[in-house]
Parts: sequence; structure tokens; C-alpha cells
Amino acid sequence: MKAAIFISASLILLASSCAGPDSISRAAKKELKAEQMKQGMADVKNLIESGNYIFSAQSVQPIGGQAIKLSASSYVLDSKNHVVRADLPYFGEGYASHYSNNSDVRFRGDPVDFRITEYEKRGNVSVHYTISGEQERFDVTMTIASTGFGTVTIISQSRQTISYYGYLREMPEDYKF
Repeated sequence: MKAAIFISASLILLASSCAGPDSISRAAKKELKAEQMKQGMADVKNLIESGNYIFSAQSVQPIGGQAIKLSASSYVLDSKNHVVRADLPYFGEGYASHYSNNSDVRFRGDPVDFRITEYEKRGNVSVHYTISGEQERFDVTMTIASTGFGTVTIISQSRQTISYYGYLREMPEDYKF
């Protein structure tokens, strides 16, 4: 009986000593990941606050529809010196009759009610503002993760809500706005 207890105690001790470095390694990895997320969020927030960024849409999803992969890299929502411009395709239903032949989401101007919110637990930064196009007003919400991947959701009284998925990046010096 004493031998069985001694063997059990030895195995438990051996197992706990083997788990020690692993748990330290896991804790260090978790801490490193948290630090990288904080740094990424700070970088995203600073980029947005600078007012010089490009959101390149890679796919789009209308409410109630399937995601559509975008083949052109020219579909962007960009900002230069805090003037925001969008040239994004639109797929969905319209509720107003003022549409021209071009039903894309297009606007250029100064955003109104501009708000930035950080969500540390989620690891993302959210930006919300209102901006007017030629014939309609858009409520824009941009949610960007610490990795730079994000979603731009556009709500209009004249159309169905639509979301764009892509990456936020810094605007190059030679970018034509």
C-alpha cells in the first residue's frame, strides 16, 4: 500500500513539474498576445485619428444576401485630412426613386458626429459618423480589429443596409485622392 501511494505521489509530482514550464509559456504567450492586441488597437486608433487612411473592400454583403467577393481593388473608403470619400459597389434594394443609373455608394465630404470608441475586450476600434452624398445621407460605422481587418456598415434611409469587409491601411504619400 505504501508503495502504491509513493508511486502515485511520484507520478503527480512528475506531472506537475512537467506542466510548470508549459503553463509559464502559455501565460507568456497570452501576455504577449494581449500586448500585441493593445498595440494594434493603438495603431488603428492613431491611424483613424490622423485622418489619412484607406479602407480597401474585399467583399460585400447586403442585408439578407450572400457575401460577394470583389475582384477590383479600387473599391475604397478613404480619408485625407479628415475629408472622407467612398466609392463602393451597392447590391440590394432601394427604397427611393431618386437613383440614377449609378447606384454605387458614393460620397465625399466632412463627417458629422464623428465618434471613436475602443473595445479592449473585443480587441477592436469602432468609428461612427454621418455623411451626405449627392442625394442621400449615410450613417457609417467602421469596426476595425487590431490586425487591421474590419467591417464598414452603411445605413441609408433610401437603401438596404450593406456591409463591406476589408483592410484598413495607411495612406501612401503619393496617393491620389
